[in-house]
This record gives sequence, C-alpha cells and structure tokens, in this order.
Amino acid sequence: DCDHTLLIVPELDGWLLSRCRRAVAVGAKLISPSPALVALTSDKCATAAWLQQAGLPVPLTYRVQSADELPRSMGWPAVMKPNDGAGSVDVQLVTYEGAQSLLAGRQTYCLQAYCVGRAASVAAICGPQQQLLLPPCWQDLDPTTYAYLGGSLLTDPAERERATRLAQRAIACLPDPIGYLGLD
Repeated sequence: DCDHTLLIVPELDGWLLSRCRRAVAVGAKLISPSPALVALTSDKCATAAWLQQAGLPVPLTYRVQSADELPRSMGWPAVMKPNDGAGSVDVQLVTYEGAQSLLAGRQTYCLQAYCVGRAASVAAICGPQQQLLLPPCWQDLDPTTYAYLGGSLLTDPAERERATRLAQRAIACLPDPIGYLGLD
C-alpha cells in the first residue's frame, strides 16, 4: 500500500508496459508514465508517426517485418533498430542488402532514413501542471555499433535552445505526459 508508484523499468520486450498495466490493475497511482503513453512511446514507429502528425521533424520511418519488401526509394544507408528497443541495443547503419538479412532474425524493426548530425537528448520530469526539463546533452555513440558511451552538456546556447524547444514541442503533443521522460 502506498500513496504513489514510480516505475523504473527498461523499455525492452514490453517489460515497462506490462508493469504499468499491472500496477494500474491493482490500483496504483502512477507518477511515472501511464500505460497509454508507454504503449505509444515504446513503439518507435508509432512514436515517429505521432510526432510527424503533430508537425515535428522526424526522419522518414518505416515499420518492417520479416515478410516485408524494403523500400528501395528511401535512400541508403539507413538506420535499422528493434521497434521496441532501448539503449541503442541492436541499432545499425545498414545497406539495403544488410537490412534484408536482419529481417530474418526479428519480427519487427523500425527503419529510418539516416540523418547526418550529432545525437542529443533531453530528460524531463513532468507533472500535471508543469515540466522540468534538464539541460540538453550530447549522446556520445560508438560510430560503428551506436552503443552509448556517455554524454556531455550542450554548451552552445543556440544548440541548447533548439534541443529544449524540440523537447517541449514533443512533450506538448504526447498524451498525458507524466513522470520521467527521456527524449532523444
């Protein structure tokens, strides 16, 4: 028995969503994201579509499964990642042929256009009335495996402002943004 519940679970293989649903089913009052928000944001392709519909810039995104024909017209190489993964696990820059070989091993992937640039993230703690955005950070990623190697604060004021503005826009369009959110 408790006043509030804060869940901290990786977004892998539906773990976070199943724990959210279980907590709500037993009457917990979550101060972490709701099952509806977790269901949306733990699905990379659905999140990209949602953000795009809200007018945010997102890379061209396709949901691909083992029997699907890959889009030749999207431009290659492309980024291919598990649709439900976290922590850069199994994220790869692939050619058309490389993407086809990966499809044999997993049910659903998120295939996105490769965008040249540097990865950044903003963490936010959201309540019903306000959001606290932490300072934006660069994500240092291994250039071959995309494994997360650490991070550092954005020091350029214009880059900080851009990252913060994009994070605020993303949060504003999410359904019931409550709890800790990590925006990459």
